[in-house]
Amino acid sequence: MKFVIKPIFLIIFVVVFSCKSGDKEKSARNGSTFSALDSLNGLDVIWIKYKFTKSGVEQYPDMIEQSLVDYLSAFPSNSSIDIESSLNRLIERTENEPVFFYFLKEKISSYLYHPNSPMRNDLYFEQVLQAYQNSDLLNDNDKKRDQLILELVQKNQVGEEAADFYFINREGQKKSMSSFIADRKLIIFYDPKCSHCNETLNEMKQSDILNKEIFEKKMILLAIDPIGNLKNWEEYNSKIPSNWIN
Repeated sequence: MKFVIKPIFLIIFVVVFSCKSGDKEKSARNGSTFSALDSLNGLDVIWIKYKFTKSGVEQYPDMIEQSLVDYLSAFPSNSSIDIESSLNRLIERTENEPVFFYFLKEKISSYLYHPNSPMRNDLYFEQVLQAYQNSDLLNDNDKKRDQLILELVQKNQVGEEAADFYFINREGQKKSMSSFIADRKLIIFYDPKCSHCNETLNEMKQSDILNKEIFEKKMILLAIDPIGNLKNWEEYNSKIPSNWIN
């Protein structure tokens, strides 16, 4: 039975970054100010008045980061083609200043790929990685590393068959994800020492919808601890419902 990835949204985060204005903003942006409303006119508007300089990164990193947040936040309102072309232009403009180039690349990766980022999005990060592959500033080692990450990002995307994997259950048996048959499979990856994971798991345990689906055998819930600390996992077993697979 094929298992197709479907999006489930449990928590929505809103992140607001403060941004200084006034003389500093004018200096960093070549004498012009920026309004978030300008992003409605296209992605490039956010960067078009910037001076991509080393001194800009050193003096106004927070302001640049705020513009990056505005930029990434505008992705959902633009087509994939527009995002791709805008990324290519942005990378080309920053290649003249390596400090700015690598600062921006690191921040984009942090927002779109870090597991704790509320803006994480593998589809957008895939476009970013592909765009950077065309950069002459990156050396072969950088591109090989990014290519490996790209291959990981392209796995288990929404609408595609999920990659199978093996795990040890609470009975000490080696099992594969594909060996469990149900209309739906819900896989939760957790850390026994993570307080946020514990809160989410408690909410799920109290969900009437989930409990009904599992009771009627329409859904299988796999709770997977990928951390690998056997002692912590065994101690946490008692907190996982017996009708979940752990």
